[in-house]
Order: sequence, then C-alpha cells, then structure tokens
Amino acid sequence: MSADTTLLRVDSLVCRFGGLLAVDHLDMEVAEGAIHALIGPNGAGKSTVINLVTGVYRPTAGTVSFRGERLAGELPSTIARRGVARTFQTIRIWRQMSLLENVMVGFQCRTRSNLVDVLLASRRSRADESATRRKAFEALELVGLEAGAGRLAGSLSYGQQRLLELARAIATQPSLLLLDEPAAGMNPQEAGALVELLFRIRRQGIAILLIEHNMRLVMRVAERITVLSFGRKIAEGSPAEVRSDPGVIKAYLGQSEENAAA
Repeated sequence: MSADTTLLRVDSLVCRFGGLLAVDHLDMEVAEGAIHALIGPNGAGKSTVINLVTGVYRPTAGTVSFRGERLAGELPSTIARRGVARTFQTIRIWRQMSLLENVMVGFQCRTRSNLVDVLLASRRSRADESATRRKAFEALELVGLEAGAGRLAGSLSYGQQRLLELARAIATQPSLLLLDEPAAGMNPQEAGALVELLFRIRRQGIAILLIEHNMRLVMRVAERITVLSFGRKIAEGSPAEVRSDPGVIKAYLGQSEENAAA
C-alpha cells in the first residue's frame, strides 16, 4: 500500500493491562475509501485496537498515525475533530432525546460557537444551530431514519438504535469510521440492509474499519481483512485468502493446522 493512499497506519502497536498482553505488536494499514475488517475470536483484542486508535486507551508501545500524523496521546475529542469517528459495541444513545437531537450532538465538534455566542444568540451561534440541524438530518437520511427524526430514541428497535448511533458518528464528518459490531442484535433483514448502507457510506468517501462477528457480512463488504488471535495478527489479505488460511480456521474452529489445511 503506497503512502499516499494510507489513511490509518498502526506500527508495532502494543497494549498491556498489567500482566495481560491485549495487543501484541500489531501492524496494520487502512487505505483511503476502503472497507477493512478486523476480525478474530472473542477476546482477540479487536475492540482494544479501536480504543487505542480513538484515544480511549494509550498504547504501551508502538504508534498510531492518521494521514501521516500521530494520534497516540491525543484526546478522543481531538481525534474526532481530525476525522476519526466510532460506534460502540454496547449502544450509547440518549433515550429521552429525539433522534435528531442525538445526531446533532455528533456535529458539535464542527461548530465554532463558544458559550458567549450561545448565551447572546449571536449570528455565529444561529448559523451553527442551523448547520447542525441540517447535517444531523442528512445523516439520518443516509441511514434511513429521517422519517422519525422527532421520535424519542428510546422508542426505536434495537437494530434502529444501532443505525442511530451510526448516524451520530457520520454527523462528525469523518474520513475514517470505526464500527464495533454494528450488526450485533440485528435480524437477517436488518443485516442485509446494513451491507447496502456500508457501501453507501463508502461512496461518500468515508473509509471503514469494521469489527464484526457476522462472517457472511464481512465477506460481502470487506476488501481487506486483518485477523487477530490473542492480540497478535495471524493473517491478512483478501476475503478469499483469509477464508482459506489454515491459521484462521484453527483460531475459529480449534482444529490442528494439518487438518485445517486438508
């Protein structure tokens, strides 16, 4: 992958929690506009990688770079402003706020108003308010929730709540979107619709780093896949290459490498 197409670069990334080695010298690159999947058995360290990239955790060693600039040590809010957004494995929405209000929160990192502007209802504050509503509604349109913009978020189904969280992340106007199990809890119809949504997001020029246990979905959308097991990268390549890799089969099914290869 050439330097001019690399959006996210992870070099020799290590994360320890006491005696637990959660991420073990991980190297990985995500290209501009790509859909890149990060997969592995439960406890492989996938969510830890996302937390390291977004500033929730600080790496023990190694570097994380976005557009050639280091991210490690930056606050999550600063990383979001630089163009990296995320969703969470466990849904985090404000149930007593409307869908539109939930998504408007995401655009706040792009506004210029300060507290004085808000208190005085300045021209800048009014312009920011208008832009925030417009961008939030556009994000709801992208995920198909615009018709219920005024509904309370708590009234949504589980799958719709996942889409709402995705819309909020999109409202930050990211170049890279990190999705932590977006299909979790979705029925087959919702998961199928998610596939089409991921392609629509990519057509907006947004790269995606996807953690997902739904392998059918992963194989349909990902152009490149990185596989972790016990924090260490054991395989990387196209879906076809990863699907037939003996080490990947062993990690998922517990087979011997000889039987897996056979």
